[in-house]
Amino acid sequence: MGGSGSGRKPWADSLTESCYRRIDVRRLHRSGLLQPGATGRIIWTRQGGTAALYELGMQAETEGLWLWNEPAPSMRRQYLVPLSRTPCFKGGARLWFHCPVTACNRRVAVLFGGEIFLCRHCRGLAYDSQRANALDRQIIRMNRLREQLDWPGGPLDLRGDKPKGMHWKTFNRLAGEYEQLDERVGEVYGYR
Repeated sequence: MGGSGSGRKPWADSLTESCYRRIDVRRLHRSGLLQPGATGRIIWTRQGGTAALYELGMQAETEGLWLWNEPAPSMRRQYLVPLSRTPCFKGGARLWFHCPVTACNRRVAVLFGGEIFLCRHCRGLAYDSQRANALDRQIIRMNRLREQLDWPGGPLDLRGDKPKGMHWKTFNRLAGEYEQLDERVGEVYGYR
């Protein structure tokens, strides 16, 4: 009874990152919203609706990104999310958020919303894959491989051809991995 690794996993009951609104520093950078002086808004809506569920205003400065929520102006809370840069191997720089919690200050690419946007660790969030069983992880991997190979549909659909521009060696490796996963999943569901 018991033993090493037995018992309930600590992340089994925790919320996952997909449950929260998120802001991604890479996406904001590509949109030009991290240039000093730039201002912008992110509006999240309910599925299929047009009413704003949550609105986030932002203004970029040299020291970081000012954020404020705008569901009710009387409850407006403005705070600074520090930014930093790290050099890339072939030149240029990569931007990072720093968690607004002073005690944390982790360098992260994504912040998750609530009253204020925090890092995954401060929110206590688990990755979606941490709550998936082995079979679910195999299906997730199969979907990622289909995406890499530009194959339409899902795991039960037919395979496609080699994407234009992809090396045959890469295609054969990815397609081989897909076939192995397909056989394992097929044995469980009984279609192989």
